[in-house]
Amino acid sequence: MKKYTVTTNENLRSLCIKNNWFTEGSNKQYEKLFYANENGCPIEQIATIIWVCSDSDVWCRRDILDELKNARVNFWKLMFGVKDETQIYKVYDVFGTIHEASFIQLTDLLCDPDAYNFKYDFVTAICNLDGETIWERGEE
Repeated sequence: MKKYTVTTNENLRSLCIKNNWFTEGSNKQYEKLFYANENGCPIEQIATIIWVCSDSDVWCRRDILDELKNARVNFWKLMFGVKDETQIYKVYDVFGTIHEASFIQLTDLLCDPDAYNFKYDFVTAICNLDGETIWERGEE
């Protein structure tokens, strides 16, 4: 199962082209970048891979990381049908705990489990503050 760190590989490639990133990367390095993106490599490492394989004085690693985080939020907004990434949501977990987080924080939480010790598999439902469910785990 693919667990994208940022977005789909096609979108990541388009982002690299649009921003003139990865201009010094080989096809083999692109494959490694895509493998890392598909397999949940931390977003900081993805930014470093892109930065190292880029020949640009315009982009520093930190700015690449910020752009990747924006792309990740936009990807997940489409997945969940969310319009406002600053809206607060309730996240229900398998332990019976309810967490409140903005959608931006939610994407960080779900996509970087090592930083938060919280995994996607722990989430049972995500609701807005009006109680509307925007996502719920189905029967397994």
